[in-house]
Amino acid sequence: MIIIQTDGKQIVAVQRTDLDIDSAEGRGLAYADNRVGELSLDWDAQQVLADLDAGMDLSGLWRQDELDKFPMDVTVDTGETESADLIEDEVDASRYERIYSRWDVPDALWPSDNDFGIPLLDINMQALSIDQPCATWGVTGRTARMNGTWLFYTEDYRYEAIWTDPSGVVNTGCVNAAEPNFSCYSNMPPAVAMWQIYRKRWIARWWQSMGVRVIVDLNVAPVHYASNRMGIPAGWRTFATRGYSNRLDECHAEYQQACEIAGDGVTPLFVVYGGGQAVKDECKSKGWLWIPEAQDRRKGRKVSNG
Repeated sequence: MIIIQTDGKQIVAVQRTDLDIDSAEGRGLAYADNRVGELSLDWDAQQVLADLDAGMDLSGLWRQDELDKFPMDVTVDTGETESADLIEDEVDASRYERIYSRWDVPDALWPSDNDFGIPLLDINMQALSIDQPCATWGVTGRTARMNGTWLFYTEDYRYEAIWTDPSGVVNTGCVNAAEPNFSCYSNMPPAVAMWQIYRKRWIARWWQSMGVRVIVDLNVAPVHYASNRMGIPAGWRTFATRGYSNRLDECHAEYQQACEIAGDGVTPLFVVYGGGQAVKDECKSKGWLWIPEAQDRRKGRKVSNG
């Protein structure tokens, strides 16, 4: 116990402890201490998940629905869900200078191939492959160095910050990034869907200008397919979508669009994220690249390797 006397004669007691911060109890205290500042904190998601799996009670810090959605990484090599071990340098931000910020993002107009001003992507900066590791944005610390591929298939609220400041993706050092999948539902007014498409294409075009190669997102409701093709140059070959076991027909329709855009005699690189075993089997039969969903592993779902 240390006693400190201030000028006003107030006594402050500080309890010291030799508790190992790397122990389960130590980490529990650290979580509690930092929960107040969560909005400015990048959690070590893998360690939190490990402690949850080991039975640590964090119900006083997170609601159950938050725990169910707690971030975890997906990396892909052979089609299996893996841990975040392949993400090279998940470290404190103090070890890396964040080169860009929102003030480096221009209020820019880009060349367009349509009457709505939706930016035309730079075909010379399309992704050439799905460089590893492959992870989903929003499920790993934003200070992580990730010299691979970012996907953007999760809740929309995680993308609103990217629209305000897309520089964080560039600062990770990634090679590729899929366009953010802002939702375009079938019952969404065309004007709103157009805004969603404009935003993802504007962000992608700026990323390209900063050296990030882009994967086009085709995951919109069929009623918005035509709008979503605006800004995709003829000859583009790399595409991604979200898989759903009960909507495999939409995957086929989106692959058909990819083939039309890529051109005759060109086989596009078509990436499908999530959807479980049925989608995986379909991808295997069609020669598409399937990437398992992060949430499947967190909730204990099993996807066979057959």
